Amino acid sequence: MTKHRILIVDDEPKVAFFFQKHLEMVDEGYIAKAVNSGADALEELKKEPYDLMLTDLRMPQMDGLELVRQVRKISPKTKTILITAYGTNNVWNEAGQLEVFRALSKPLKIPQLLESVREALAPPTHSQSNVTVLSGENFEQLANRIEALRVDIGARATVLADTTGHILVSTGSIAELELSSTMALLGGTVAASNALAEQLNYARPMHLSYYEGPPYDLYAVNLSHHYFLTSIFDRRKEASRIGLVWLYTRRALEEMLDLLHNKTTASPLGREFAESVQSELDDLLAGPGQQDVARPKSSQETVALSTQTKEVSPSTLADNIAGILARFNQQTKIAIEYRLDALEAPLPPQASALIQKTVGECLKNVYQHAKATIVGVSFNRDGRFLQGSIADNGIGFTPNQPPTMKTLAAYQKAYEAAGGSLEVVGYQDQGAKINFRLPISE
Repeated sequence: MTKHRILIVDDEPKVAFFFQKHLEMVDEGYIAKAVNSGADALEELKKEPYDLMLTDLRMPQMDGLELVRQVRKISPKTKTILITAYGTNNVWNEAGQLEVFRALSKPLKIPQLLESVREALAPPTHSQSNVTVLSGENFEQLANRIEALRVDIGARATVLADTTGHILVSTGSIAELELSSTMALLGGTVAASNALAEQLNYARPMHLSYYEGPPYDLYAVNLSHHYFLTSIFDRRKEASRIGLVWLYTRRALEEMLDLLHNKTTASPLGREFAESVQSELDDLLAGPGQQDVARPKSSQETVALSTQTKEVSPSTLADNIAGILARFNQQTKIAIEYRLDALEAPLPPQASALIQKTVGECLKNVYQHAKATIVGVSFNRDGRFLQGSIADNGIGFTPNQPPTMKTLAAYQKAYEAAGGSLEVVGYQDQGAKINFRLPISE
């Protein structure tokens, strides 16, 4: 097997020699050569082909970025890794535009260097071009999932691209915006954020870049080191909705990444486990003195909620629900986003008690979903009705295992008796949303 050739460029001879010896000593048996200037590196590349070049950024006469720019002209197949202690956003952006494979920050540990070298020289899993190739089935599934996300969040367009700016999937349209150049610019920003995450030693970084209009709001979130998803809104026609976008986007990210890498989405937790954890949060989520809902012995049996309710003041209700959410987060490590300002106005005592018990029961329902990492809780007033919504990104439902109402069935009856409604909607491999609506004034 042909051994990979690596060129090391650093104006500090001791550093270059140190890297060279470590690369020569590994099992792969790389052929490594060290030079001490950009000019020497270009001369070497004209004489011999190299698979990979490692270069320092700060060097006299010719810095690392200029060297990479010249290498692109004389040896376009040579991959590059940039090493620097002086990284800035401009450096990372330019490195991304020059298609640097990776930018590493000093002080640099040898295992980190070797891992990056191995990844750069690993055999490609798709065609030799730098364009990601998806099978027809995977492309269709990915496009459908991205379109579903666009509809869920109300975006004008949603685009999946890699950090070089190459567009893989685009749904919707904005005629006034040139997507190719926009994605190229955003790709550099995402690459810079990835480099920062590496410098901070984040194991699995996730970052959101937000650009506020008018005319457009742009949300760009990374899927991995190589891909990012952008949702575009026309700010002239609708208000900013960062919380909603972040909730639904995080719900979709893992499934998209699985499709990109041709993986099978993780299977949901079994029904028995889901039922077993129902009781675990009873003590955690039930307020003091609240009687739990009786469970039906059969589907025909009527179940009544306890009518022993105690008046709950508006501030206490909002505080109690905020406390429930905080305890749920502490117990389960599931992230919580919430908006409770609609609970600040006075509510009838019966409505307040029912809402508080509903939130606790809904969170228990959320807990049964596999791989849930975030929950969104919101309330708003619509005329004489209070509307609530609890959405999560857990993967727990399949066509043969629809969302189960469990004890929520009792609450559903109570809401209907009060002139309201409660429903559970399941999205296959995407999680669930619990909506409830209750009249709060005559």
